[in-house]
Amino acid sequence: MEVKILQTGSKGNATILTDVAGNQLLIDAGLKYDRIAKHIFDFSKLTVAITHGHGDHALCADRFVGLCKVVAVGTAKPKQIVRSGVWRIMPLEVPHGDCPCYAYIIVNDLERRKIFWATDLTALPRLAAADSYDLFAVECNYETDLAMDAALSGDKRSKGYENHMSVETLRSWLQSLDAKPQSLCLLHLSNSGLINRDDLKMLFGGFCRTHFYIGDKNCTFRI
Repeated sequence: MEVKILQTGSKGNATILTDVAGNQLLIDAGLKYDRIAKHIFDFSKLTVAITHGHGDHALCADRFVGLCKVVAVGTAKPKQIVRSGVWRIMPLEVPHGDCPCYAYIIVNDLERRKIFWATDLTALPRLAAADSYDLFAVECNYETDLAMDAALSGDKRSKGYENHMSVETLRSWLQSLDAKPQSLCLLHLSNSGLINRDDLKMLFGGFCRTHFYIGDKNCTFRI
């Protein structure tokens, strides 16, 4: 399965999962419609899952309504578990300020791939049977010390940190799990200098069994 991150972060979020039969799952639609649509092979084989209603995640979500299966648009709460073609999607509500936000457990029945996707949140839910996951794609937005120094100096780069996941919180959660996922991809990294990217592989590379990725614009890999 191909994972194509068109963009992740405060400037927009959109990722497309594509299996061997051309079934696609778009996670978030926080970019201009044309930029996303050119990567869609067949709208009859497309499913869209929106994590929450903020513009950098749902900018053009409404454009997909009527064209394909849409799990959630804006603040609409998704059903408990959704089946759309080869995809099974379980939403898990996660804390993100006062905005309803959802992480997703995603299963592709054709390739038998299982993915946990979570972005724009301050805490992660407990997961069972972590050894069965092929991919964790999770937010890692800032380092606490850097955010504190910025905030205390009046630096506006720290604005919004309280609604996002810190390096320390993510590491603690990963350490609490019973087993490691096959691959780990970090999402929504701060673009304001509140995270040291050079340290990330050292800090997180040991929390997956095979591949570690930093989710940046146009990052593409296979699971």
